[in-house]
Amino acid sequence: MNQSETITKFDAALRQLDTALYLWINDLDGVSIVTLAASSHQIVHDLNQKAGGEDLFFDTLNIKDEYRRDFVRLLKAPWNFFKHSEKESLTDTIEVREDSVLMFFLFSIKGLVQLGHSPSGLCVIFLLWYGIHFPETVRCQERFRADFQINEEREGHLRTLSKTEFLNEVMAASYLFSPTYP
Repeated sequence: MNQSETITKFDAALRQLDTALYLWINDLDGVSIVTLAASSHQIVHDLNQKAGGEDLFFDTLNIKDEYRRDFVRLLKAPWNFFKHSEKESLTDTIEVREDSVLMFFLFSIKGLVQLGHSPSGLCVIFLLWYGIHFPETVRCQERFRADFQINEEREGHLRTLSKTEFLNEVMAASYLFSPTYP
C-alpha cells in the first residue's frame, strides 16, 4: 500500500470481493475468505439498497419478513465471530459452510451488476465455475453455455478440475469476457 490512498466504498467492495475470490480459488485461508466476502457483500448490499436495486442476499424475497432477522443473523454469524470477541470464550468455535460463502459471492456480483459495473475477471470465472458445478440453479443452461462458449463435453471436463486448475485452464482458453450474468 502506498503511504496514502483514497478509496471509495465501491472500490473497497470490489477489492474485497476479488481478494476473497482469489483466496477461495486457491483454497487459502477460510477465515479471510468469509470475512472479505461478507464485508464486500455488506457494502454492495448497502449501496444497492440506497440505489433502489433489486433484493440481494440479506433482503431476499425468498425469506418471509418475520424470519428475515434470524436469517440474516445466521448468515452473519461467522463474519461476526471473526470480527468480535465480546461474548465468546477462548474455546468457542463456529462452523463455516462453503455454500454461504458462494451465496455471498453470487449476490455481491449481482449487486455490482445492478449498480452498473461489469464483473471482474475473477467474478466471471466464479460465475462460470458456479454454473458448471450447480447447473440446476442456472435459469437457461443453453444460454449459459452460449455466453461462455462451452459445449456439454467441455463443461464435463471443466467440472473435473480443481478450482486452481479451473482458473488456469479458463484463463489459458481466453474465456474471459463480460457475460450477461448474473
